[in-house]
Amino acid sequence: MSARLIWEAPGKRIFHLALEAGEEAFAALTAFARERDLANASVSALGRLSEATLGRFDLRTGSYQPLEVAQPGEVLSMVGEIVRPEEGTLAVHLHAVLEFACGTVRGGHFLRGIVGPALEITIVEAPGQSLDSGRHPGQPGAGLALIDRAGQRFFERRR
Repeated sequence: MSARLIWEAPGKRIFHLALEAGEEAFAALTAFARERDLANASVSALGRLSEATLGRFDLRTGSYQPLEVAQPGEVLSMVGEIVRPEEGTLAVHLHAVLEFACGTVRGGHFLRGIVGPALEITIVEAPGQSLDSGRHPGQPGAGLALIDRAGQRFFERRR
């Protein structure tokens, strides 16, 4: 992985990451976020994965049902957030849509993916008040990443 700081101002940084073939994207992004002490950041990515694991959240069980994708797919969209739901923790929450050779698409929570041949990620830190603490008042114990109705708090699912 190569990483570059594109822009910096008080409380805000923008990074560009270029992941190479064979890297596991979720682990690489999480490690980078820890190394740079990122929080309150939005993430977007484009590229291609040789394989991936997507997930669908099952409200009945409170867990992700994995969808293994064993074929190469173009990343049409990957968006999400990096937050600190509790002191000393870091949570990366991403969604992805992949397109395959036949023109079909699959999407879901991005849980894992092997880069092939490249994945480019942009990370934008948000200045100002943290969105990373508290629980959505209407969903205690839901286990989902939600912003409360006042738009001031964020609760990240447990993984």
